[in-house]
Amino acid sequence: MQTIIDETKTIKSEYGNYTISQSRKDLVEKFMSSTIRYLFGRNGHSKAICESIKIDYVIDDFAPEGTIFEGSKVVKAQDIPQDAIVVNCVLMAYVGVVNERLTDCGIMSVIPVADLYYLYPEKFEFPTFTLETREKFLNNIQQWQEIFDNLADSISKKTLKDILMYRLTSQDEFLSEYKVRIKEQYFEDFLNLKDGEVFVDCGGFDGDTSEEFIARCPNYEKIYFFEPSETNLLKAKERLADQTNVEFIDKGVSDKEECLCFSFNGSASKVSGEGEFTIQTTTIDKYIDKKITFIKMDLEGWELAALKGSESHIKNDCPKLAIAVYHKPQDFYEIFEYVKSIQPKYNVYLRHYTQGWSETVMFFVKKGL
Repeated sequence: MQTIIDETKTIKSEYGNYTISQSRKDLVEKFMSSTIRYLFGRNGHSKAICESIKIDYVIDDFAPEGTIFEGSKVVKAQDIPQDAIVVNCVLMAYVGVVNERLTDCGIMSVIPVADLYYLYPEKFEFPTFTLETREKFLNNIQQWQEIFDNLADSISKKTLKDILMYRLTSQDEFLSEYKVRIKEQYFEDFLNLKDGEVFVDCGGFDGDTSEEFIARCPNYEKIYFFEPSETNLLKAKERLADQTNVEFIDKGVSDKEECLCFSFNGSASKVSGEGEFTIQTTTIDKYIDKKITFIKMDLEGWELAALKGSESHIKNDCPKLAIAVYHKPQDFYEIFEYVKSIQPKYNVYLRHYTQGWSETVMFFVKKGL
């Protein structure tokens, strides 16, 4: 039997067994010795590099004119010379889109930021998502193996392998076949949506997911829309103003009714001990007293708690589940283990919707549906 160890070419050392070609090593050396250095992207990864070495220009096509980032001038891709060497610091979602953008501008010398991590470990540290994934993988191999063995189709198994390799190495080539498919997120043909669905949108944000659900299932029975951010909730009410049978709930979803600290940051709003606001939470089991057919959760790492507050519905209704598992590496196996422990009647699928570490969804669908 093939194991997840075989599938992922086991990471055995601090920097893994990933091999960088000599031509890529030469390009990194040329970048490091260059008198003018370019990075693409304003984020925590580019910030860390700017703090370690001198960077002259940071590329961001959407930044206002005159923007300065960590002491470096921010420019647009179209304005830099075609012989520039650029380090792509985007790792979360649009990695391939950035590479294509630079190619369209005639810039052919593009370095994945992971090459800097491998070749200059004394200067640059791997990002948190990679360090945490290595720890959670090496210390919990059996749990990852159980997921792999029980995934329902070959696409799911390949997705798990590719996602793990990307998260373990930070190298974008492992996701080169993937596209950004945000509109399709949470919705796959195997869900077999039907008339009369009762949909629970946990972390509804501005209503985009519920809107997509309605487009795919116009004859639904009811939508329960949970969103603790007043700003997001107002946007969602406006967006869904013409829809019927949508109940908007200004609370978070958890395993108990309580008051929690919360950080508001658009679609990345989340429960946080350092949050400057407080929200009231409820549980799906206590709030909803009718049969549920479909639950979606994207709660920035709070999914397991919310699932525990849905235990009765999962046991009794066996609803379709679309659960984000990308926020923490342990979410993959902890969510898998929890749901299967209370409802063994599920087939489990895995799909990925970006070119980076974000937006991986685990689906649970009743066998025989």
